[in-house]
Amino acid sequence: INAIPVRVFWKDKNLVYLGCNAVFARDAGFADPKDIIGKDDSQMGWRDQAEKYRGDDRQVIESGCSKLLIEEPQTTPEGNTITLLSSKIPMRSSKGDISGLLGTYMDITERKRLETHLIQSQKMETVGKLAGGIAHEFNSILTAIIGQSELLLGDLPAGSPLAKNAAEISRAADRAAVLTRQLLAYGDRKSTRLNSSHLGI
Repeated sequence: INAIPVRVFWKDKNLVYLGCNAVFARDAGFADPKDIIGKDDSQMGWRDQAEKYRGDDRQVIESGCSKLLIEEPQTTPEGNTITLLSSKIPMRSSKGDISGLLGTYMDITERKRLETHLIQSQKMETVGKLAGGIAHEFNSILTAIIGQSELLLGDLPAGSPLAKNAAEISRAADRAAVLTRQLLAYGDRKSTRLNSSHLGI
């Protein structure tokens, strides 16, 4: 069990460690698996999560049912927080009586980080598509407003009060067109960045 990357440990019915593999001992802050024997979770680097872990242990021992693939946090000896994927099963004697529990876990911190990054990327992609879609629709409306205001200006006498209003409409539409182009550019940038990110560029 020292040759596998999965952490393995076992405890008695009082939730005292009876043994573990080498990688689990290192996670706990010990040089040798023998150093963990006789200790409990309150004496480990993850003492902040000790009661939660022991609560799960008691459920397994009292119910005789396994708890599989539980995502849970752990504090490392260095004070960092990582995410574990843990499983615990009841350990039985030759007579079939529950004598403790056997547990395993894997460090899935990096996987969770990548999942969070992917979800964030998908959200930003949605925002970019929404901005681009709105901009395209708005651009069509603005094209009509600008075109009609220019036709109206061409039909009105230069000194007409209505010409002043038509010119103001045209200027406002031009300002809105600038905003529309910015939204379109934003949508294009988000799409390009996300495609590059997915391709590993």
